[in-house]
Amino acid sequence: MHVLSALLLFGLVRRTLEVIRRNPFAPLRDADIACATALIWAVHPLTSEPVLYLTQRTESMMALCFLLTMYANARALTARRPRNWRVVAVAACLAGAGCKETIAVAPVAVVLYDRVFVFPSFRDAFERQWKVYGGLALTWVALALLLVSGGQSIAAGFESTSNSAATYFFNQPRMILRYLRLAVWPDSLVLYYGWTRPVLFSDVWPSVVVVGLLFCGMLYALRRRPVIGFLAAFVFLTLGPTSSLIPIATEVAAERRMYLPMTAIAVAFVLAVARVSLRAAGTIRPTSAFAVATAVLVAALSLVTYARTGEYASALTMAQTVLDRWPTANAEYMVGTELAAAGQREKAIGHLQAAARDYPPANYPLGVQLLESGRAAEGMTALQQFIAAEPTALASRRAHGLLANTLADQERFREAISHYREYLAAHENDADAWNALGVAHIRENQLDEAIASFRTAVKARPGDDRLLANLHRAEALRQQPYK
Repeated sequence: MHVLSALLLFGLVRRTLEVIRRNPFAPLRDADIACATALIWAVHPLTSEPVLYLTQRTESMMALCFLLTMYANARALTARRPRNWRVVAVAACLAGAGCKETIAVAPVAVVLYDRVFVFPSFRDAFERQWKVYGGLALTWVALALLLVSGGQSIAAGFESTSNSAATYFFNQPRMILRYLRLAVWPDSLVLYYGWTRPVLFSDVWPSVVVVGLLFCGMLYALRRRPVIGFLAAFVFLTLGPTSSLIPIATEVAAERRMYLPMTAIAVAFVLAVARVSLRAAGTIRPTSAFAVATAVLVAALSLVTYARTGEYASALTMAQTVLDRWPTANAEYMVGTELAAAGQREKAIGHLQAAARDYPPANYPLGVQLLESGRAAEGMTALQQFIAAEPTALASRRAHGLLANTLADQERFREAISHYREYLAAHENDADAWNALGVAHIRENQLDEAIASFRTAVKARPGDDRLLANLHRAEALRQQPYK
């Protein structure tokens, strides 16, 4: 998908230069500029996450559909039979709706592209292209239906992630500036930036002002330097859905969001290199200067991307890079859970304790590790804090089960019974838990409840002699009450 997207970017840039019908960078060829753009984008470290991190295929699939929409529209503008290409553009945009919500800005990008590169006014664009614009707009209906029926949750299922749209918005300018800095100098990439945290306007106003000035500059460029304005607008458009007022509480930022915006930035890089190469015409041939500059950029970016792939050697290595470069409670949690999986319990506990101060879900693995290390009181406290913060999470049911077993070991059967019931509400086929609940009922002299629990255990695991023996024992005790 990454290679296909690079090829589409190559085709889109080349077609755009053909649509303009004049090459301001002669003697450089359209294909040279398009090839350099596709190469730089393809090897840039900031586009590596959707390739290296498999579950982010949604980003690369959406980008592929987005670029195909743009390319097909550009082909339709010069084709003898534009209808087929218009159908491809609408179909690609519709497919993108099934990949990721960012595709929603594709129709706007197409209209802006037509106005900047082809038509003298928006009115002319709509008179000529109203059919394709209408088809693209209809994809918003499909996207809305998908979002209503099962789109991405704002809180991703966590009770303790709630924050306002304003809080999310004021976190974004700093992250947008970081994205732009990484686009130019891609060092210290971060896989996960953690949850959105409350900020004061006094803390973020400088970045708000800078982003505001960039936005105003984009509007000015659209009027005076429309090509530059379009590239800047494309970045703002494609970042907009995830970097504005729609809160994604579990992730304040993500470098993969730059996968599509980097196409416009790559074009800007190449245009700048082309301009410098032409000015060097007195000392070296422009084509040679352009080729050398492109090769140096591609080689340098490739080396950084190659080093980035090495950081994916293991989950622990990846988590440690996050903690080293962007320390947050979420990063402490990632390192702690990976250390626990590697059997380094004491180190894991230290990281999970640090995480739990600001990241309530960390209390669950912390409680597990504390219980397994024999620190029952601390472990139970951590699990209780997790249940209080995340009462509806599936893991909270498992936490109830761990608490129940620990309380039963301490012969606190009355307290254990309530936790067993909470656990079994989500794990009704767990025969061992039903058996443990039955034993707890017997110890509390609740024989009818014990028999019902043992019967459910036997039903869940027929033929288990131990469960059958416990059931028969409870039935016998009902005839001769337990003392």
